[in-house]
Amino acid sequence: MKIPRTLLVALFFCLAMQGCIQSGKDVTPEVLGTVKRYNGLLRRAYLEANISLLGPVATQNQIDKVYPVIQALRSQNSSMIAEQKSFGVLQVQAESGTAMVRTEEQWEYWWQDKDTGVITKDKAEVNYRIAYRLVHEGRSWKVDSIEAVPD
Repeated sequence: MKIPRTLLVALFFCLAMQGCIQSGKDVTPEVLGTVKRYNGLLRRAYLEANISLLGPVATQNQIDKVYPVIQALRSQNSSMIAEQKSFGVLQVQAESGTAMVRTEEQWEYWWQDKDTGVITKDKAEVNYRIAYRLVHEGRSWKVDSIEAVPD
């Protein structure tokens, strides 16, 4: 039995979209919004050396991974300045209360003394491909882990 080409295209489209549909609702905007909020709050957390800023957008698992950096900043009376130069979405998949977002990002980082403003770690520009794993907790999505993936 030959399957019509139109039916195959429609079936492929439905399967591709199912990865972003949860309970009949497209969660892509919510998931991407969480990743973007996480990045913004992470920048603030590094600047202010304040881990509690991540609470609304990250699980304890992810907060525990960022904590040593915050402690290092505090111990050296430093701030990390992080500027996101570019952010591109490569893929979004979601199902059963979990999601994976793959991105391509460019960041520039440096550390500076909080009192004097003197740069204590030189500026470095870094290009990443990142996989964000998110979980749906209560009424919101939270970043549970982040992994740099090879090109």
